[in-house]
Amino acid sequence: MRWLAWAGLPVKGAMSRRTPIEILHDDLSGHPAVEAWSTLRPAKVEPQSIHVLRERQRSSLYRLLGVGFEGSSVIVKRCRKERGAIERTVHAEVLPHLSVTTPHYYGCREEEESCWLFLEDVGDERYLQSSEEHLALAGRWLALLHTSAAEIPAAASAASRLPDGGPARYLEHLRSARRVLSKNFSHPLLTAEELGVLEGIVSLYDQLEGRWGRAEEACEGVRCTLVHGDFRPKNAYIRGDATGVQLFPIDWEMAGWGPPAADLTRVDLGAYKSVIKERCPSVDACAVDRLAGVGQVFRFLAAINWETVRFGGEARELLIRPMSSITVLSERLAAAVRAAGLVD
Repeated sequence: MRWLAWAGLPVKGAMSRRTPIEILHDDLSGHPAVEAWSTLRPAKVEPQSIHVLRERQRSSLYRLLGVGFEGSSVIVKRCRKERGAIERTVHAEVLPHLSVTTPHYYGCREEEESCWLFLEDVGDERYLQSSEEHLALAGRWLALLHTSAAEIPAAASAASRLPDGGPARYLEHLRSARRVLSKNFSHPLLTAEELGVLEGIVSLYDQLEGRWGRAEEACEGVRCTLVHGDFRPKNAYIRGDATGVQLFPIDWEMAGWGPPAADLTRVDLGAYKSVIKERCPSVDACAVDRLAGVGQVFRFLAAINWETVRFGGEARELLIRPMSSITVLSERLAAAVRAAGLVD
């Protein structure tokens, strides 16, 4: 059941550290990550070693040891060009204007279809949703991000060019997933129980879309700001130093401009509201609670849609993994929809 971690569900035994799948020591200067890094003309090009953290057709992640400031490591990320452009905007044009902790951004290299991003290595200790200290830290960090990104003109101007991060994004998640699930009602390898799950999700989606105005109303009156869009344990790291514990969210590929509902699902809302009250006294605490409730719905709509990418294989074993995940997520979605009062 470990695969459920990427969908934002707690998984027993999930690791909190980035463990290399391979460590390279030889012929490093010709490695694509090193060649891309060299185009920035850094003081040091060839690393002591390369930690391969992820290596896929469309995305890869590497750690170059010893090539950053004062011999530190650099994280090199290769992703699709359009997603890299979003991250570049966040790191180069928005975050530098804000007083929040962020990895140092060294720069990027764009290619025909890919983008290479170079960031400070902030360590291996991931954010833990089970830690009250981490939850409070994230609540304060996100509150500072959301308020300052909306208030500081240069940051707001750049962030407003990002994709829509509000209700419209999640309505499209709903519609996209419903199309895929509906097409699979006649899949010959589905059990009767699994078919019932899919039919239940589609029925819920029909009800939810019919009352989507309620989700939009919960977001009305909330200032648009920079939204991370995928804030969860795998996308945030913790680092301690003489000044205390600091939070470093990463992976801004899903960042957008809109009401920050989606960012409020894995944080201490009390800590979030304490900063909001200090910086924006006119904001109603109940409005934040409603926003967070809708954010939970957004979270599961996105997670189910991402799972549908894996759905509909021609072998039974290819259905087991996404079907199991979708079943659990649909139960969480139904509970979130009821809690937010989006359906009668």
